[in-house]
Amino acid sequence: MNKKTIAATILGLALAGSALGAESAATNTTTANASVWQKLKESPASLNILSATDATKNSDHKINGVSMTNIVYLGWKLSEKDSLRLENRWSTSKKWQAATKEEREMDTTMSRQVIKYSRSGILNQKDHGVNVKAALEGRYYPDHDMRVSKNSYGLVRPSVSVSRSFESGLSLSNTLYYAKNLNIKTKEHGTTVDYLYLVLSQSYSFTDKLSLSLTEEFFHAYKKGRKYLKADSNGKAIRDIENVSISMELGYQFNPSIYGGVSVASSPFVAHDQRTTAVDWAKDLGYGFNVYMSAF
Repeated sequence: MNKKTIAATILGLALAGSALGAESAATNTTTANASVWQKLKESPASLNILSATDATKNSDHKINGVSMTNIVYLGWKLSEKDSLRLENRWSTSKKWQAATKEEREMDTTMSRQVIKYSRSGILNQKDHGVNVKAALEGRYYPDHDMRVSKNSYGLVRPSVSVSRSFESGLSLSNTLYYAKNLNIKTKEHGTTVDYLYLVLSQSYSFTDKLSLSLTEEFFHAYKKGRKYLKADSNGKAIRDIENVSISMELGYQFNPSIYGGVSVASSPFVAHDQRTTAVDWAKDLGYGFNVYMSAF
């Protein structure tokens, strides 16, 4: 074997060893990352993301833009039944049909921060026929303009949920919320003081991936000054806000970590309009889609 052959052989072995070393390092890194990810999944921590996009309409009931809500949920399981969750919400809106350039510009704001404590398993379906859980949340509005328009720093909201599932694939869930607003100007008439919010949901699973859900939302907000026939700053009579919204969603579970759904919604019943159903509620149908992702 001549010197050139020996040199080429040594160089080849060196390159092969380098490639094997790099492959081994990459394999070790991948294995380490997978190990970290698995540990996160097995830990008390959780990270989930919801991204929802809805079409917006103008006064002529024509779609003139979109609104997007992105929420990051960071949770921690305190025990088998107790958990804490921090929610950060960003809201984005974009109108492509508006009177001014400023109105057509995309607007993004951090609209909400929530800390929520939940207690599950208060009752369970096996022993009591239904599942019951309760929660208490504190909400803060980080955006200054939102705090001013709502005359509120945020709110405190307890809730209780009752649910039951059936072997047929049908599931029923009812949640009642009571919210107490943390008003900035507590004596200002027309300000929302507190509200009751009832959510009824019925869902049916066609398969382990495909489902259809129907939701009815009953909302009643109590206004400051309503008992004394006061008027707000615009001279309008103060009345409570009362409405009923109905939505339907077709959902698909792509894998254990990703869910997607398309929805349609409207508010056919509104109080104080002297009508059985709201004007043009069918023309005001809202359309949207959402994606829910579970990281760990």
